[in-house]
Amino acid sequence: MNVQKAPFDNEKVRQAVAYALDPQGYIDLVFSGEATPANYTMLPPSVDGYVSDCSDYSCNVEKAKELLAEAGYPDGFSTTLWCSDTQVMRDSAVVIQEQLRQVGINAEVKTLESGQFQSETGNGAHDMFIMSKTSIDPDSMLRSMYHTEALGPSGNRCFWTTPEVDALIDEASTTTDTEHAMELYAEIQSKVAEAAPLVPMAVEHLNAGMQSNVKGFGLYPGKSHYINGTYFE
Repeated sequence: MNVQKAPFDNEKVRQAVAYALDPQGYIDLVFSGEATPANYTMLPPSVDGYVSDCSDYSCNVEKAKELLAEAGYPDGFSTTLWCSDTQVMRDSAVVIQEQLRQVGINAEVKTLESGQFQSETGNGAHDMFIMSKTSIDPDSMLRSMYHTEALGPSGNRCFWTTPEVDALIDEASTTTDTEHAMELYAEIQSKVAEAAPLVPMAVEHLNAGMQSNVKGFGLYPGKSHYINGTYFE
């Protein structure tokens, strides 16, 4: 969501969107079940710092409607939902469009060529948008999504930041105390989930085929892989 534009400058509207969306239903329809609910955090479970309980959100249509009413939109509102022209993104847009409709948010899907999508969302032309992000590092993920230095084309297309979250991200990336860094990453995930500038939906499963005698091979969240430590049995 682009928090520079009404109604997404209202935190209750953004929280209503979080309650309106059904991650498991989305996964079942778009990925045929081959994904894991993101638990409202941008960090996948395989990345250091991930926490599964950073928020209390769940799909709750009545709660979403209640929040919209409190925000001044008892009858919902109309908006646009931008996506790039890939099959997964187009399918995602249709599913999310219908989930939003259940709470009175009428989102017109706007499909753009991938390069134009990246350019225009980087400039803040959009209302709502759908995109994917991969990272194998908590700092690069959270910094690119929520830090002031990443506003626009660098990754933060919601244009939401706070000095407090900036400071927490910076401290987590510079401390030499690993335990403290994990505590900071947990705090960051909780704060951004509450503000809900975006709603993480799913972690797509990565699959690789190999012979049965191949051992020690691993796939990484960045959609790359390394053969160091891989061997034939």
